[in-house]
Amino acid sequence: MGRISVIATVHKDNGAADSEALADILILTSPDVIFLETPPGQMEHYFSKQSLESRAIQILSKHQPIDLIPVDIHVMDKAEMLSFHRLFDFLENYGGDVARSLNERNLYSTRSQGFSFLNSTDYMESQAELERLYDYIVQTKGDGIIQGLQEKWKEAQSSREHAMIGNIACYCKSQNFDHAVFLVGAAHIRSLRGMIERNKDDFIDTEWRFSV
Repeated sequence: MGRISVIATVHKDNGAADSEALADILILTSPDVIFLETPPGQMEHYFSKQSLESRAIQILSKHQPIDLIPVDIHVMDKAEMLSFHRLFDFLENYGGDVARSLNERNLYSTRSQGFSFLNSTDYMESQAELERLYDYIVQTKGDGIIQGLQEKWKEAQSSREHAMIGNIACYCKSQNFDHAVFLVGAAHIRSLRGMIERNKDDFIDTEWRFSV
């Protein structure tokens, strides 16, 4: 049975959550496969932009060989992404003290506790609270355009998450491995856990772990 450890991460160094800390986790975990949150055609860009994850992988590669498997998909181009700035600005303007407090608490906990916080139930509960607040703000204060943008954003993220789980399932069925790591942004973790549970028949011979 193969094992997949899901590690929730952030894409930029933030205090204790930095590339060296992630590299230490990967070296200790010693996976033979890493699933990456990037489309197949973006591997060169993934490493050239020097994200937290790519720098950690470069450190790991000095210690052991590793198979890197991109599992994400393209869902929008740069122009479409820019259109969501209206939604993000709206949420920032109307989020008020509650949203700012939640975001600041998450940032502080990430800086001080690093990956142990990003992979904790405390983070998932805080993220769920923030998402409920944003849903309420959009429904009560947003116009049709804002509501449409939020729905489109959710659909895009859901499409990516379904594709990532589907691509990992295909890999598990066609390849033998002992231990894999799935590096993915922390904001996706709560949704991905639900998808994995609902699609557990696709992973009969795979053990999932959500911890660091």
